[in-house]
Amino acid sequence: FGFLSTLSGNFIIQDVAPKELLGYWNGRAAAIGQACEAIAPLIFATIYDAVGNRRGSEMLYATAIVSFFSVLAYTPLLKLMPKPKKVQEDKEDMQDLSVYENMSDLEWSQLPMSVTDQVNAKQLEAGKEPRLVPWGDYLTELSAMTGLRNNICEDFGYLRDGLTVMLSNRELMLQEQQSFQKFEAHINKSDREKAQAELGAWISQYFDDAGYPHWEKNSKIYKMLLLAAFPPINDLNGQKADYTSMPLDEWEAKLTKFLSVLDNHLASEQQRRQLFEEQSFLTSLL
Repeated sequence: FGFLSTLSGNFIIQDVAPKELLGYWNGRAAAIGQACEAIAPLIFATIYDAVGNRRGSEMLYATAIVSFFSVLAYTPLLKLMPKPKKVQEDKEDMQDLSVYENMSDLEWSQLPMSVTDQVNAKQLEAGKEPRLVPWGDYLTELSAMTGLRNNICEDFGYLRDGLTVMLSNRELMLQEQQSFQKFEAHINKSDREKAQAELGAWISQYFDDAGYPHWEKNSKIYKMLLLAAFPPINDLNGQKADYTSMPLDEWEAKLTKFLSVLDNHLASEQQRRQLFEEQSFLTSLL
């Protein structure tokens, strides 16, 4: 219980504490925890010496009692545990479908996923094709790269919360799989082949622009980087996973793996931003 309560307590601090005071509360929790770790052995040693039982079975009772009172102390904090936000449509933020249909690909790519998902859902309901964003040309999209980077935490968080809610409800998973089937029906072979060519060009241009040299020669390094960034969630057998027809249990397992990858990238981006803010704060003091 001690390990799990400490772990969950850290998540509560990250979610509840004001952003500008995260360091204070994390430091306070760590200080109190380390003080308890220093005092606890002295208390237990006294009990052990007083009882005089070499087998130390009394210590198990003592730790069980401490854990019991710890459970009671932590119980009120359950309401503070982060809860996945339900994905709901906000009709007040939605404009007429024609507004979104008339947007350029660049304008559409800057919209939050919470909006584009609503638009595509309404288009499918109306029997229209969902709006697909092509990879396009990297240099054309360069001016909007900052906006894309700024949307990472919001979009990843939205996607994570939606997947968490869906994975906890089998009925929602079935509904999503049916929506996935409708979505896949609008993707033809020529669109996919075009996207493959654009993907390769986009990534290579990004490597050049972002300062990653010699990708055309050191392919092994960049393949390993891609494998590390995108670990397989499906068996590597040369076949595209068919999410529209696979059994629900198998789909659930793959979505859980994808959620894990998404969480890792989200945590990495949040850490990068926090570090940048701390550096900016320290720089302002100099």
